[in-house]
Amino acid sequence: MNARKTLARFLLIVVMSLAAGAQVGKPADSAEGEPSRESMPGYFVRRDLAYVTDGHERQKLDLYLPKQGRSRPVIISIHGGAFKMGSKEMDVPVEFLARGYAIASVNYRLSQHALFPAQIEDCKAAVRWLRAHATEYGLDPARFASLGSSAGGHLAAMLGTTGDHQGFEVGAHLDRSSAVQAVVDFYGPTDFLQMDEHRPEGGMVHDGADSPESLLVGGRSRNTGSGCNGPIRSPISHRRIRRS
Repeated sequence: MNARKTLARFLLIVVMSLAAGAQVGKPADSAEGEPSRESMPGYFVRRDLAYVTDGHERQKLDLYLPKQGRSRPVIISIHGGAFKMGSKEMDVPVEFLARGYAIASVNYRLSQHALFPAQIEDCKAAVRWLRAHATEYGLDPARFASLGSSAGGHLAAMLGTTGDHQGFEVGAHLDRSSAVQAVVDFYGPTDFLQMDEHRPEGGMVHDGADSPESLLVGGRSRNTGSGCNGPIRSPISHRRIRRS
């Protein structure tokens, strides 16, 4: 019996540890939606910074800043979640803070809030906001990298390949570039029109009316009509990374 109790306690500790490490949460004493400053060993966090003035509740970012150094390179972390869920507290690559990187973890409007291209417009607005406030936060505007997985990988790749696409530039700080100098895309879709051709047997049908991609564009994902923005919604259509 004692052995069983000991094993149960051990498993509970492991589960609690995994849950604690799954995402970086807000400090308990911060008001919901209000900017706050949190001090952690080795770095500060500025939470809920609005990159669109008086915008949607999702148009905010958390900025992680190493306590040492200035003119820091920036990792723009974009969460996944099939374009319909997830948050900026997820999968923040805090291990890079010790290497001198700043991290901007970005929320964006989800597919139930607005159809494409709202999501890439939000990410670009966040990048422009970061460049406009680079001096204030000690960021190097010439060294920005986007990083994300799944839906976040798609948006990270879109940032990398649409630096000169003026059609996605909406809002403030239009005198600042939204280009990034590097991209890390973990299994993000790069061509919506090819996803079903390459899906594994028994895998998700991406052209279904209720697929994440179809919900994102407001129609079947393979629809190339202007109502779904045609191929411009896929990073592969823009091909090359632009440098600011």
